[in-house]
Amino acid sequence: MITMQIQDVTGVDTNLIVERLAGPGFCHIRGGAVRQAEFFTEESWNAFADSWNRLEMDGYMGDNGKYRLRRYGNYVYRPEHASLELLPHGPYFQSYEINPLNGGIQRHFEPMEEGVSASSFFTGLLQWCAGMFDRLEPGSDWDIKIHQYRILAKPQEAGLPTPEGIHRDGTTFILTFLIERSSIEGGETGIYSLNREPLGRLTLAEPMDCIIGDDRRTMHGVTPVILCPGAESGHRDVLIAAFTKIPRGND
Repeated sequence: MITMQIQDVTGVDTNLIVERLAGPGFCHIRGGAVRQAEFFTEESWNAFADSWNRLEMDGYMGDNGKYRLRRYGNYVYRPEHASLELLPHGPYFQSYEINPLNGGIQRHFEPMEEGVSASSFFTGLLQWCAGMFDRLEPGSDWDIKIHQYRILAKPQEAGLPTPEGIHRDGTTFILTFLIERSSIEGGETGIYSLNREPLGRLTLAEPMDCIIGDDRRTMHGVTPVILCPGAESGHRDVLIAAFTKIPRGND
């Protein structure tokens, strides 16, 4: 199968996004489109993005890597009441079958900062996504697992955004949302069928560029990030939001 560039959405057209998720199962949305959303303000965005400067080292890397910083949070969104609830902080778990590098154990990460959970940009982004997903899967509430990642690039050492390789996350829909790229090259995202046939590829380049994918029908992976020539350090900051549908009315 020929790998195609992923078509993007340049305006906040939720009908088009829903159509693409129902069709090929993935959609690229440019950061400029997100800036047109009702939940965007420069002040709330800047405060939200600044929280990536206070992430903690991921101590559970199966490859012993020291290139990933992160924080974690878990929410429930109930579309009937437009209710977004932060759940008590707890460990994160993936099965070994889903994540053969780091799965099979309870991983305890530092919680997201209180200011992030209260951010109008952050909560608006989650509600915006959940509203579209509710059109595709009506009658569902949403478990939302949030991961703040900073992938470091160091001299003579690349950072691995997806150290487990091409994978899916065992959820319903997944949002990959770029916060910042600093002094790096690489970091190209590939979308694949469940048979690992390439479907599309692109590099999230500008703040708020994002990809939404149907995790039941697609897989994804990201190439390593390396330092730009002459740079002493670099990083790739992303928000990952994994939406899993749950029967409405259940916790």
